[in-house]
Amino acid sequence: LDMRGRNTLIVHGCRRIMDYAPETIRLSLGDCVLVITGERLICTSYLAGAVGVEGCICAMAFDEPPTPTHGREVRS
Repeated sequence: LDMRGRNTLIVHGCRRIMDYAPETIRLSLGDCVLVITGERLICTSYLAGAVGVEGCICAMAFDEPPTPTHGREVRS
């Protein structure tokens, strides 16, 4: 992670952009998921596993990747 102030972030090692909205961006890093929250978030680039994010970044947190269900519905 390379962060410049609270407005620019570059995430290296990204495998996939999972969710992309102005308030939340979720990035798959393989063994974990990085959740970025804020306001007016945009992905400015996605090249060779590096994702650029700009906007007002409020928080970042690591989450577990989703468990594959192999086409079956999971009920709790």
